[in-house]
Amino acid sequence: RPSPRGAAARSHSRRGGPPVVNLLIHSPEERTHDMNGIPPKPAAKDDFQKPVSWLVGRDLIAGLKWIALFTAFKGKLDPRDWMTPRAFPRFVAPDRVLRFWRGRNDRNWRWRVAHDTFWAEAQRRWEAERRPEQPEWFWQRHQGKAEEEFWFDYISDSGDGQLATYNVAYLCLSDLWAGPDPGIGSEVGFRPSAERPTLLPRGQFLFVGGDTAYHIADYTSLSTRFQAPFRWAFASLRHWLRGEGRLSAEPDAEGRIPQLAADGSVVRRESEPPRPLFGVPGNHDYYDLLDGFNRQFRRPSPGVQRLLGRPPQLSVLGFTREQDASYVAIQLPFRWWFWGLDTEVSKLDTRQQVFFVRLNGGRVPDKLIFATPEPTTVFRRRKAVADEHALQALEQLGLRQPDFPEDAGESGRCRLDLSGDVHHYARYYGPNTKGLPAAPKRSSDHYASVVAGGGGAFHHPSETHVAGPDAVEEQVLFPPADRSRVEVAPRLFDLRNIWHGGYVWLFGMVIAGVVYFAATVPQTSRDILEWLFLGAGGRPRDLLWLWPVPFVKDPGPPGFPPVRYTSVVNPEEFILPTLLLLAALGCVAFGVALFARYIRRLSDYEVAPPPAPAEAAAAGEDADSDEDEEEDMEADAVPPPPGDLPVRYRDLWPVGLCVLAALVLYLAGVRPFVASRDALHPFGASLLVAAHLLLAGGLVALAVQNSSWLAHRPKFHVGTEARYLPVWALNVLAAAAALFGVWTFGGGQVAYVISDILFALVVVGVLVSLTLIGTFVAGKLQRAAGKALLTLVGFWHALLQLVVPLLLVRVGDWRGVLWALFFILLFSGVSVPFTRVSVPGIGALLMRRRTPLGRALLLAAWFVYGAILLYLPFRYHERAALPGGHTSYLPQGAADWVAQLFAPSAAAGAWAVFVVSLATAVLLGFLLSMSWLSWYFGVSLGFQGHNNEAGGAARIEAFKHIVRIRLTNNTLTAYVVGLEEPEAEGSELRLKLVDCFRLKVTP
Repeated sequence: RPSPRGAAARSHSRRGGPPVVNLLIHSPEERTHDMNGIPPKPAAKDDFQKPVSWLVGRDLIAGLKWIALFTAFKGKLDPRDWMTPRAFPRFVAPDRVLRFWRGRNDRNWRWRVAHDTFWAEAQRRWEAERRPEQPEWFWQRHQGKAEEEFWFDYISDSGDGQLATYNVAYLCLSDLWAGPDPGIGSEVGFRPSAERPTLLPRGQFLFVGGDTAYHIADYTSLSTRFQAPFRWAFASLRHWLRGEGRLSAEPDAEGRIPQLAADGSVVRRESEPPRPLFGVPGNHDYYDLLDGFNRQFRRPSPGVQRLLGRPPQLSVLGFTREQDASYVAIQLPFRWWFWGLDTEVSKLDTRQQVFFVRLNGGRVPDKLIFATPEPTTVFRRRKAVADEHALQALEQLGLRQPDFPEDAGESGRCRLDLSGDVHHYARYYGPNTKGLPAAPKRSSDHYASVVAGGGGAFHHPSETHVAGPDAVEEQVLFPPADRSRVEVAPRLFDLRNIWHGGYVWLFGMVIAGVVYFAATVPQTSRDILEWLFLGAGGRPRDLLWLWPVPFVKDPGPPGFPPVRYTSVVNPEEFILPTLLLLAALGCVAFGVALFARYIRRLSDYEVAPPPAPAEAAAAGEDADSDEDEEEDMEADAVPPPPGDLPVRYRDLWPVGLCVLAALVLYLAGVRPFVASRDALHPFGASLLVAAHLLLAGGLVALAVQNSSWLAHRPKFHVGTEARYLPVWALNVLAAAAALFGVWTFGGGQVAYVISDILFALVVVGVLVSLTLIGTFVAGKLQRAAGKALLTLVGFWHALLQLVVPLLLVRVGDWRGVLWALFFILLFSGVSVPFTRVSVPGIGALLMRRRTPLGRALLLAAWFVYGAILLYLPFRYHERAALPGGHTSYLPQGAADWVAQLFAPSAAAGAWAVFVVSLATAVLLGFLLSMSWLSWYFGVSLGFQGHNNEAGGAARIEAFKHIVRIRLTNNTLTAYVVGLEEPEAEGSELRLKLVDCFRLKVTP
């Protein structure tokens, strides 16, 4: 039913007023929730939802189940199996065009004529319907453009911060205007003028290159973080166009006004026909097993809107869903092809491979645009084929990454690779915009590889790159590395920003609480701490042979039963048996890794698809045929598997050797412990129980892998009834190991055993995990020397996380704690709540220096920072004395006051002081976990590590861009329109061309 305003406008037109009806009758302030529940657009920047919290935030925790399921079943469950892809467009030309080709045998040519006719007519219709009256110079400059060029838009990695996605959506829906000779750095605006006469028209379709929403592209995230910003942009743009006098429509012949939604958007008829929306899924789309992706991109049933009386739930205003699968092929005018490949899970599956091989008559297109979820060249590194699904897909299609850009003509006369995944812009190859030396190896007029992940997700620092002679320097980088560092540094070292970035601080609190509790309360683990600091003789040990540790024995809170052990801790005699047991666990872990590799080889092996017939049409269909024939995806004969494929038990001999070596090492290592189990310290006995449980877990993992291997094997080899004997044997060994360990070494109090195991797992887990993360994640782009340095950085991070809160509260006194708080703020910095005031710390100031000296100073400052906090307990250690031999870090008066005020007896007073000390350790763990993480990311980023994690911690919404591409018969011109600062109103954006390059078709 029309609104009162609509009725008033209609009556006005009947009274003889101007027959013009604005398509937006509601201002942004008056809009309410529309029919899909989309709330009104926020008025201020701070009211938009911020980028998702990557540091163990609520959204990430809620999606861990789906992420774990995708990781566990990756390669097993393929949601693409039932897809029926078709090349786009699926339209035919009018009869007057096809009449000439009636009866001819060249079906491919007929289809192309129909295709080109569709795009040409569509562009002329869009140009005519959306253009208001323009000045004379406009028509002189752009006359006939619909027949000479074709435009489309590309974005990737969207649906994160609502403000950034809204700004990107505004660009995708808008016509843009540039100078007469646009180039890099040229200003771009929304209004035509004599200074900006060059039109960059809105693309005739929008392609989303993966990761449509974060953390998981499910319905909720897509609706909140992708659909809503696009609908806001749709309404905002039309509201602005109305104010410019460029958006109006006449009533129809019956005087009816176009039907409007609550947000002012047109439901029955829009101001211009909607454009197709395409995309390929990234890993965040796959976390939802493509359910949300299908809802957002797959072509809806034709009867949905008619039956429900409204568009599909995940409809995006201004666009229509035209896709039939998670991969897509679009034939463009001038014989260009756009191929969107789904390579996130694996290389091309058989159905997808057959689909692309049979396109274009079974030939590789001469003019080709690729879109893949991950880039083939990034961080100045060309990825290896064995490590990259996209490159494997290119090989499956008879393409390859050219050895030199000039070799692109071997596989295609002109080719552009588009990708996202990394959230900044970088162009590799293409024209030599940067003026690099040895340009033939770094530039090309016929090939370019573009990373364009600035579609709305948080910003990835643009300074990360590999070094060396094989590095491929980018031609254009946005934002420049220096600008990126200036923006990232204060956000990365801001404690409040890290706090709002998720619950990572909770881990620091738990670690500090577990370590302090284990070192203070249970006698078993407390004995180990005393032995480390005091030795067997009870005298303080020297730390690094420089000064003695001012450690004072403390009986801990009373009330815990004593352990049945009174001798002195003497673990030296068990060093060799302990190493043997660790070696046994290592053999089992290595066997698990080997078995996983064998299973991956079986699951990745695929039968080659049948060759495409030479006479196949471009889409495998006749141009004027309405039949929907199903492709036969099975080969006539399955060839035998390769000889090195592990399909028999004898092929698994390395795994069996690992199990045998583990058993031998275990028997040799456990024997001394069994012989001396009555003399073992309870803490050592608890560790032996944990070792047996870990060994049993490894054997169970091998049994599960064996069952999975047997499930894959029938495709290649039929086994006997005895094939499950190894599975039973491994399960029996696992049960025996667990029972033996608990029965033999678990005779102490259960509470002490659980406490000791938890303490050991926390200490060993933090040390091993953070050190390995430094080696293999932070050092991913480094050579051996760089990996060694980042391994040391990871170990330093783990050591500080474990030790500093314990020493400050258990060894030092209150002065050391106060000084620690001061140095935390000094080195890390913090922003003031409810204001825009930020106090930068030493870390942010040093990180802004991009020189090698600046990186060295940042690394040295972190070691100095950690060393200062480690030194404070040795400098200030005058502990308060309490009855019963207890001590406290509090001042003597404060400790006595706490003990007397909150406890009626000496025992209860000791507990009250312990609770205060534990709370202080937990608070220090809370602050230090955020501070250490900031410094770890900052130092690692300076040495080309943790680019993704540092960007997720900083959560910057600036530096977004879209790629607007213009095609002609012989050229491809890309205009990369970027913005440095998002705005709450799209019309206020300050835009510029961050890149502009042209590729030419080889002669």
